[in-house]
Amino acid sequence: MSIIKSFVNKCMDFEYKTLKDLPPASIMKLTDEYKINHTNILIIDDDQIKLEDTLRRIGYQVSYKQDIEEIDDVSRYSIIICDYKGVGSKFNSQFEGLNLIKLIKEKYPNKIIYLLSAASFNSAANDYLKYVDESVLKGEEDKIIQYIKEDIEKLFDPIESWKTYKSFLVKKGVSEKDIVKLEDLYVRSFIEKKDKLSKNEIFLQVNKNLNVKFDIKVGIINLWEI
Repeated sequence: MSIIKSFVNKCMDFEYKTLKDLPPASIMKLTDEYKINHTNILIIDDDQIKLEDTLRRIGYQVSYKQDIEEIDDVSRYSIIICDYKGVGSKFNSQFEGLNLIKLIKEKYPNKIIYLLSAASFNSAANDYLKYVDESVLKGEEDKIIQYIKEDIEKLFDPIESWKTYKSFLVKKGVSEKDIVKLEDLYVRSFIEKKDKLSKNEIFLQVNKNLNVKFDIKVGIINLWEI
């Protein structure tokens, strides 16, 4: 337990909940079919690809866009497959799709994003590549099917969901004290079966300051089924 958390607990005579306090029932055993049918995927590519039809046949909910006008255009999708060339034109960067991925990940840290590319990258692209979950060469798109199968667990696991968001907050310099409070509210949402996080003043202010969005319903997608 951190020094700050211990001090706060002692002064307030209040025990903050952590991920370790999540009730076992909150980690539901969902079927593969359920996960597939409840996963929204967006493909951003200036050319339609066969992968789109393949994913639909498997059962995923798939949408296709040649490009996007605003970052919030991706808000309803959990997984994004993004081309490198010919996309991201509205955001004025030589790195095109890579820059687009960076902008999306900065605002929606819990989204899973795969990069499609036909080219290798020089060192100047390193600051962008760190935002990519997996990179796949054009012509080898079928690899993404396996990546999705492995990564989809993160979308339905409240622990992984919060860890990703928490890591983002730490990286952005949010105080440990605020992070402890937010994690407490997140966990109590499960315990009390009521969203205690989304309207919290600290949560709203942190997200506004960082221009980031964390949808608690992504992390607690099965909360109301417990």
